[in-house]
Amino acid sequence: MSQIDEIYKKLVTNTSWLFAGKSVGSIFSGLQGILIARYLGLVQFGLFSIVLAFVDVLNIFIDLRVWEAATKYVGDYWKEGEKDKVCSLIKFFYLIDLVTGILAFIVATITAELATKYLLKTPGSEVFIYVYAFSLFITSPNTTSKAILRVFDKFKAIAFIGSIQNFIKIVFVIIAIVLDKGIYGILVAFVAGNFIGFLINFYYVHLTLNEHGLNGWWKKKIFFPDFRFREIFRFLLHTSFYGSLKALKDKYLGILILGYFAGKEAAGLYKLARSFLKIISKIADPLYEAIYPELVKVYESDNIDNFVNLIKRATTGMAKIIVPMGIVVFIFADQILSLIYGSEFGLATNVVRILVFAVIISDLASFTSTSFLAIGNPGLRTKIETIALVVYITLLFILVPYFAQIGAALSLLAFSLVLALLNIVNFKRYILKKSG
Repeated sequence: MSQIDEIYKKLVTNTSWLFAGKSVGSIFSGLQGILIARYLGLVQFGLFSIVLAFVDVLNIFIDLRVWEAATKYVGDYWKEGEKDKVCSLIKFFYLIDLVTGILAFIVATITAELATKYLLKTPGSEVFIYVYAFSLFITSPNTTSKAILRVFDKFKAIAFIGSIQNFIKIVFVIIAIVLDKGIYGILVAFVAGNFIGFLINFYYVHLTLNEHGLNGWWKKKIFFPDFRFREIFRFLLHTSFYGSLKALKDKYLGILILGYFAGKEAAGLYKLARSFLKIISKIADPLYEAIYPELVKVYESDNIDNFVNLIKRATTGMAKIIVPMGIVVFIFADQILSLIYGSEFGLATNVVRILVFAVIISDLASFTSTSFLAIGNPGLRTKIETIALVVYITLLFILVPYFAQIGAALSLLAFSLVLALLNIVNFKRYILKKSG
């Protein structure tokens, strides 16, 4: 078996565990979305969606999204056998998570009344923001926890944690619905589920670090003589900015602009369409998480052919799965939405049909984007995402006032096309330069 075959076999194994966990989690998450949508109805579901989007948007501007940096630098020092430095970095990244989580919570509570007036447009809705904001500092350490589990190949644990957390959350949501607690009760259920998820993540990290002789990591000094602060900080800035842009595009920006220009109903339809199509993205996400550490290792071995082949095989394998799924969704979107969510949500059919192209294009182009990070050039990935996002935002403001949720879907499709084109062109340019 060739080296690339061995790497790909390991990649498939790790991806399989992540996919299994995310698939189970997706079932619970999808069922949760169906229950909430049916219980709240279109208007209240739209209000609920805007609340989540507003709080999460604030978070992405503050959260440094450390998992990629933690994966790289904790992994590097562990490979070098520097246990004390590994412990110091773990403490460093957890402290970043804690500080940004608390700051995000404070900002969300301060701006709640402003959001109620201009976005939610429903008196008394600021209490929903106050409740959901608790999730910000509860979940913030999870990024470092999951990075640690990835570094030590604990993909089975990641799969289990994701599944059990989604199961617990849907149980709490069902209780809130049965008790007829409305949006407030559902948000409390979210916060409670996230808190239990935090405890489970931290417990598995504790076991993992003890297993590798890294217990007592919290007692270590953060800074050591050759601490690469500038390099790590620069890496964090790029990955954080990129992650913020991606989250804005993936989850929040369209909903907020729709809420402002077109109202809660349009925001609810768009939110439902995006949530429904997560079934496709849930397949791509595990492969992205698993391929990144492997691409770093292959690139450091200075084997450009294996590097390119790994990306090609991952992209081809992904296409064989998500393209047929996309075709089925496109053809039967109306029937599926009406059956699952109810007839009033059938209005999201054309939104789903447009977005399915956007999701497939974006997911298939994600591996070339990941390659820029693996080669140590996060700035290029950030520049490409920024250009594509400018196109997206511009089109949102042009199309949404006239075409509502359809305009938002067309804007996202344009974003995906621009992003894919720029990723491919720059990847080929790099490979030609490296080969020459």
